[in-house]
Amino acid sequence: MQKPIFILGCGAQKSGTSWLFEQLIESSIVNMGLTKEYHVWDAVFSDLGKEFIVHLKKNESEKSRLKRLMQTIPGVYETYFANLITSNIRYTGDITPAYAMLCSDDFLKIKLRLETAGFLVKVIFLMRDPCERNWSALRMLQRDQLQDGVEISDETLNSWFVNTYTSPEMIARTKYNKTVTELYKSFDADQIYIGFFESLFTNSSVKKLSNFLNLDLSYVNLHVKINASKKICLDPLLRTSCREFYKDVYEFCAHKYPETKILWKEVP
Repeated sequence: MQKPIFILGCGAQKSGTSWLFEQLIESSIVNMGLTKEYHVWDAVFSDLGKEFIVHLKKNESEKSRLKRLMQTIPGVYETYFANLITSNIRYTGDITPAYAMLCSDDFLKIKLRLETAGFLVKVIFLMRDPCERNWSALRMLQRDQLQDGVEISDETLNSWFVNTYTSPEMIARTKYNKTVTELYKSFDADQIYIGFFESLFTNSSVKKLSNFLNLDLSYVNLHVKINASKKICLDPLLRTSCREFYKDVYEFCAHKYPETKILWKEVP
C-alpha cells in the first residue's frame, strides 16, 4: 500500500485556503481532523506566531487541548494525524496560512517528523496579488469587528491600510519570494504545488491540483465563496504605494511564474 499523504498548506492568507479545505474534506478518503488551522509550527518556530500559543485554561475545548499538546509535547502532532489514517482514509493534513512565515530549517524539521511517521508530504502554497491579499485581510478585520458589534467605516479602513501592509506580520505573510525559496530548500520540487487565487477556481487549476495530490477532485464546487468579505474600494494611490512596497515580490513572481504578470496586472 502506498504511503498516506500529508497535505501541508502553507498559505498564503486570504488566497483560497479555506475554499481548498472545504473541498478536500468532501472526499471520502480525506480526514483533516478537528480543524483546518492547527497553528503549531508558527507558534513553535516564529516570534510572529506567539499569539497562537495555546495556554492551559479551565474547561478548555477539545480543539484547544489538542493544539496545546501539539505545541508542547514532541510527537503529538504527527501521531494525531497518523491515527486518522485507516484502510479507507489515505489523506490528512494541516492548512495553516501562517506557515508562510517559516524558514527552511523549520520546514525541514516538519518534513522529518512527518516522514518519520510514515507520511509522504505534499506542500500547497497558494498566492494572491500582494496588494489584494493585504486589502482582503484588512476587510476581513472589518467583517469580524462588525460581527462583534463594532462598525469600522470604509474610510477608516483605507486610512489603516499603510500601517497594515507595512506591519512585520503582513510583510512575513506576503514575501512570497522568501516563502517559495525556503520551501524549495526543504522539499523536492514534486512535493510542492504553487497555485494562484486568481486562477484557482477553474477546471484547469483543479485538474492540476488533482494530479499533484493523485486525488479525484472532480466534485469540487468552483462557485462557492468561503470567508468572502464585502467589496470595498481601495484608494488608487494606496494601491500604487502598496504595489511599490512589494515590488520585489511582484518581480520575483513575474520572473518565476510569468502568468502573474497578467493575473496581478495593476488596474488603472
